[in-house]
Amino acid sequence: MKMFKKIMAVALTAVMAVSMLTGCAVTDAFATSKLKTALKSSFKTTAGEVTVEEKDDYKDIAKKVTDYYGTKNGAGYNTVVADDLYYYENGKADVLLTDTAKAAILGADADKYVVVVAKQSEDAQKVANGAAGELSECLVAKSSTSATLTVTIRYFTGATKADRKSTATYTVIVAKKAN
Repeated sequence: MKMFKKIMAVALTAVMAVSMLTGCAVTDAFATSKLKTALKSSFKTTAGEVTVEEKDDYKDIAKKVTDYYGTKNGAGYNTVVADDLYYYENGKADVLLTDTAKAAILGADADKYVVVVAKQSEDAQKVANGAAGELSECLVAKSSTSATLTVTIRYFTGATKADRKSTATYTVIVAKKAN
């Protein structure tokens, strides 16, 4: 009977670990889906019908951003995310990296991309509305009434305050500027 209990304890631990890992992936996929729908809605009135495609085309750029803000040292996170953001809607939603931060992270590629960083929120439309103005530079027209926006979306945990220990989950949206 003791051996049975030990085996069941190991099995339960394995099941819990798998369910936690799966839960995180499902949550990100759901958040990404909501954000894509919100972005499409934000552009509908200004650019006709917009198709929002989430691809890994800009994953290297997104990784640079997530590594820059999501890296810890002994004192907490290396960089405070909130210090590097422009504010949208009277400071209610932080949505865009400053030019200085973008240049520090992307170097020579800074002028080629729009990088949106926002606190992950239940209100995806608020984030999309704040990002739409900048992301409009990345729309690729298919016709006079339709366009495509290709984005890479990632998530990371980063510091929100000067103590570098208070954290929030952030969304990163990267799109390449249209020529």
